[in-house]
Amino acid sequence: MNVTLRIVYFFIIVLTSYGCIPLRNIVYFQRDKTNNTPDSLPEFKNQDYEFTIAPYDILSLAIDGIDPQSFAAFKPSGQTGGSGRPYDQGTFVNKYGLIELPYVGKIKVSGLTLIQAADTIRSRLLLYVVDSSLIYIQVKTLSFPVTVLGEVSSPGTYQADNEYITFTELLAKAGGLTGYSNRKNIRLIRSDRETKETTTYRLDITKDEMIEPIISRLQPNDVIYVEPLRRKQLDTIRPITAIVSTVLSVSVLIITLINRI
Repeated sequence: MNVTLRIVYFFIIVLTSYGCIPLRNIVYFQRDKTNNTPDSLPEFKNQDYEFTIAPYDILSLAIDGIDPQSFAAFKPSGQTGGSGRPYDQGTFVNKYGLIELPYVGKIKVSGLTLIQAADTIRSRLLLYVVDSSLIYIQVKTLSFPVTVLGEVSSPGTYQADNEYITFTELLAKAGGLTGYSNRKNIRLIRSDRETKETTTYRLDITKDEMIEPIISRLQPNDVIYVEPLRRKQLDTIRPITAIVSTVLSVSVLIITLINRI
């Protein structure tokens, strides 16, 4: 019977080992391009940021005046409502940073703030309208995607309502953090919109400064990754541990009864 008991123990150990998933197999983005581990990443220190237009952006252009019919000809034909997607609703900035308006032609907007872009469009329209005070122009962005992954209730990509969204607002859109989130080691992956260079930062949201808008303001295409705590790995194998414990108890009981016969 000792041989039988050893076989039972062997299968229990194998089953337990199979259920143990190393944390490194769960965590995303474990090293950046410089081979930094999460703990060695630079802590995030945001700088004052103002949104500027970049190639492949999608803009909403409102062009109007005292006589709406006079300005209807200048409105981009693409802004018709479409299917509800930003690409169908807005004006596309091509890879050269240009937009195109009927009769006006191509206008360079890449690198400009939304206010500067509106002023640039207004100056081009002055070729057709004498009094600039009759022109109303508003430029908004329809492409401000930010992504949150990991230990949040609803991970995914979210569109900011305007060119201003903070880390706290993104977490609220994603339903908040789960109980397994590592609040001291959250990663911000940011790509420069002009150079396409990517930098990874470490965020510690247990610090009060993270609620300050100037610190926690996000940029287009930012990716937030909330790493899981090691406790998640332990909780993952708890059901397997319970099964193993039950099998062990039943096996010992059966062997004991057999030995008594």
